Amino acid sequence: YNNPLLLKLDPSLDEDRLARAIEAAIEAHAFVKLHIEEDAEGTPHMVPGDAPYTQTVENMDEAGLEALKPQLIEPFDLHAGPLFRIRVIRTPEGLYLFSDFHHIIYDGTSMRVLMADIDRAYAGEAVEPERFTGFDIAAEEARARQTDAYGEAKAWYEERFSALDLDSTPIPDCAGEEVEFASLDAAVDVAPDVAARFCKRVGITENVLAIGAFGIVVGAYSNAREALFATIYNGRADLRCARTVDMMVKTLPVYCRWSAETSVADYLGAVKELVMGAMAHDLFSFAEVSGLADVSSDVLFAYQGDYLALGTVCGEPFERVMLEGNATGSALDFQLFENDEGFQLHVEYQANRYSDEYVAAMASCYAAVFAGLIGNERVDAIEVTSPAQLELLESFHGAEVPYDKTQTVVSLFRAAAASYPDNVAAIYEDDQLTYRELDELTDRLARHLAGRGLGAGDVVSL
Repeated sequence: YNNPLLLKLDPSLDEDRLARAIEAAIEAHAFVKLHIEEDAEGTPHMVPGDAPYTQTVENMDEAGLEALKPQLIEPFDLHAGPLFRIRVIRTPEGLYLFSDFHHIIYDGTSMRVLMADIDRAYAGEAVEPERFTGFDIAAEEARARQTDAYGEAKAWYEERFSALDLDSTPIPDCAGEEVEFASLDAAVDVAPDVAARFCKRVGITENVLAIGAFGIVVGAYSNAREALFATIYNGRADLRCARTVDMMVKTLPVYCRWSAETSVADYLGAVKELVMGAMAHDLFSFAEVSGLADVSSDVLFAYQGDYLALGTVCGEPFERVMLEGNATGSALDFQLFENDEGFQLHVEYQANRYSDEYVAAMASCYAAVFAGLIGNERVDAIEVTSPAQLELLESFHGAEVPYDKTQTVVSLFRAAAASYPDNVAAIYEDDQLTYRELDELTDRLARHLAGRGLGAGDVVSL
């Protein structure tokens, strides 16, 4: 559960001064020095770390750095600690800062807080210790769970999720047994100012718009006008947490539903109401919600906004160096970012379950739905396929072939089965059927259905 970040800094920065600034920032947020111990009953506890943190500087050439990159992300030993790694690396051509914190002690807001304090320390300013630590938060939440607020939160979730019987996980197109991760980035062709004006008019945030779009995509991939999945929010409603470095992100369940007549405004209003309610009642944990409904973080969406927009590091511009990893471990993890170039979709996924082509098509679908919510009055009017996908579908037709318009699909198929019975008619993975085999199979199925009393006009789910 890593949160790796590799930055190429301005080479004019002083690496030793940077190392001392990092030390000061870590000491101001000493919560991150903890490790985990279990008591006699096997209950894990966070134990503070008392040893002063020392930051070293490594020197190597560019080739050495390239060889090191695949080894930077490693598992953490929860019991031994520390649960973070920071490396300052000087090469003949540049200066690099690598950080990796276990998600149990760190989140996106923590990254901003820590980097801001490194900036302050590098500039010679004093860095004040955080006043409300992760230990304080844990103790306060434990007390809150003993109050009426916990019962109210539980009742809110039971009312909305206990009756749901829905699995919205997109059906995988791969069947690999060994878990492999991959990632994909795709642009969402909607200008942020256009999205902002739409959200203001409808009375929602960009977060609600982004979540609502994902709900429609998940529904499309499960052939339903409803969807059940997970999202996250930063969990920092308490102003005392403004400078806290801790894992405060909360996972929330999302249930979206719409009909053929649902307007975009009503749909997004319902999404907003549910998400805001889930945030207000987050004392009832996601793990407990999972016991009410078949929802997990296997299909996860997060609106990250300008999370990656750090601005500068130690007063100078920087370049982010991408590293391959999967922080959530989800089967499908969609994240929407906003940067100088617009909206960018980043997808991390289990490549043993979903192919690159599958995820690329799903990302294209998301971009189309995101734009469609802004440009349509009704949800059902939104085109879930992109223009490029529609063009591809049209290209499958090839040349038009004249045929007897008095014939049906069934009669045409029977004629084909009689003309070339041994030709392959259908292929799925490693299996295939000839026209003769498919004809015989469908005849058996038809006889079975007729024997059950079904006839013309009856609806059958296959």
